[in-house]
Amino acid sequence: MLWQTMNASFREELVHASGYQEYALGDPRQLDVALRTPDWRALVAYIEEFPSLEARAKAKVLRVLNRLGLFKCTIDLTSEDRSLKITDETSAGVSWLRAYARYRLHNEGGNIDYSVAEFEHIATVAPSGLWKLAAIYQKVVQSVKHEGNVHAAEAWQKVHSEEIVRASHEISRHDLLMAKSRFHRVHAFIPQMKGDDIGTRREMELAERYAKESFHGDAVQLAYAKEIAWPVRESSIKEALWSQDLELALERALNHRDQDPFDARVWVNCGEVYLEMGNPENALEAYLEAARLAPPGGALINFMVGHCHEVLGDSDLALDRYLASLRIDPLAISSARGAMRVSEKLGSRLLRWAQMQVESLEKVGSASPPEGSAPHRQLPPPEGGASTETR
Repeated sequence: MLWQTMNASFREELVHASGYQEYALGDPRQLDVALRTPDWRALVAYIEEFPSLEARAKAKVLRVLNRLGLFKCTIDLTSEDRSLKITDETSAGVSWLRAYARYRLHNEGGNIDYSVAEFEHIATVAPSGLWKLAAIYQKVVQSVKHEGNVHAAEAWQKVHSEEIVRASHEISRHDLLMAKSRFHRVHAFIPQMKGDDIGTRREMELAERYAKESFHGDAVQLAYAKEIAWPVRESSIKEALWSQDLELALERALNHRDQDPFDARVWVNCGEVYLEMGNPENALEAYLEAARLAPPGGALINFMVGHCHEVLGDSDLALDRYLASLRIDPLAISSARGAMRVSEKLGSRLLRWAQMQVESLEKVGSASPPEGSAPHRQLPPPEGGASTETR
């Protein structure tokens, strides 16, 4: 079972970057009939029959929708579904996929009335298996990421450990390795919150060990292994940055880049490490490569390119990149502030416009990360997709 998904904003950015506006939709049924492939037609047929489908088929449909970034469609399809009582493993999956869609949209500032209690319910009442494990995992992640509650994280990690043992006889070897790797990766948060470098590194080493063990089998299993390993590599970079071992962080960032050089996110990690090392020239090169490969993360990446140009004293190029960032994400307040700063230095006619942008965004708030944030101060969101979740 492949788990990685991208944010809904990635789909929007991809449509914008590619120019395929026909796919700027929230539901597969909205696509013009002439553009539908056989697989797309099959998906539409399942969506239209969704209320009458068995739970197993529903879970498959929702997994496809979530992986397409169509989280709103998942929510709409399950909003009035009366079969979401968690009576078996498959109905637990339907409930989990709905909760996850709501969580992802909520994280991006969507108007979603989400609560972590949705995952807690699944974690508590679902039968043993992958979906129960996934719900417990979310409880640990969100205890750390959103609540900063180390005691809650420790309590749920104990439940997590016990459930892995219970489920180990019911799930495949790859699923078990995924669960163990993910367990130790999220467990690294706990010693990190306590300032324990050694404990954090130990947990990351265990996460890496189980990820490496998954590299065997057929093409699908190897794709699964790559999905398990990707966030471990990224988290290990963040762990080295957090412990201020910059040489190790660079070594890990370069290895991550070499493993997947066509992913913009790996170049973002390199740029971040170079900036921490006080090397804006190399950081600029890394972020420029990321910009060529984006999306995902085009707004953030262009902001970072602008930041590097500004640090290096090239205000003209910095302004160009801050504006490029704002074209992708009009709510990117850090980019608006950057444009305002460099416009003032240049005496640009854009200064008043940039000031108005900043004033407007400060009133409405912004979903973009605040200026000066240090994403390595915590390990990255465990989905790794991210996605815009790289920061």
